[in-house]
Amino acid sequence: MARFTCAFIKKDNTICGNRCYDPTGCYRHWKLYEKNQKKKPCLFSGCEYNTDNDSGYCSSHSAKIYSHNYRMRQKYGAEALQPAKSSELSDEALRSRIPEAPISESDVSSASIHEHLFPASLQLFADSLRRDLTDSI
Repeated sequence: MARFTCAFIKKDNTICGNRCYDPTGCYRHWKLYEKNQKKKPCLFSGCEYNTDNDSGYCSSHSAKIYSHNYRMRQKYGAEALQPAKSSELSDEALRSRIPEAPISESDVSSASIHEHLFPASLQLFADSLRRDLTDSI
C-alpha cells in the first residue's frame, strides 16, 4: 500500500502532514477533502488565509465587510434600498412629489435670460467673432 501525506490546510495555513494510506487525507481530515479543494486565497490584499466563504473573504475580513454594509444601511436608511411599491410609481403620485418650477412670462427663452444677465459679455463675444473672421481672410 502506498503511503500519502495529508495535504489538509489548517487555519494557520500550515499543512497537516500526517502519514496516511488514503489520498483524500488522514483519519481526521478525510471528510474535509472536498471542502479543502474549494478553498481559495482571501480577496483582501495582503491576507494570507484561505477561505471557502461565498464572499471570497476570510472570517476576519468578512466580518468587517458585513459590519460596514450594516452601517451603510443604517446611515442611508433601509427604505432607500427597498424597491418602491407599484402604487408609488404611478405618474399621479410622482407629480404630487415634484414641485413645479415657477416660470415668469418675461423669461420666455434662455437667450433673453442670458441677454438680461450678461449684456456686456454678449457684445464681447460678438466682437471676438468679427475679429476671428477678419483675421482668417
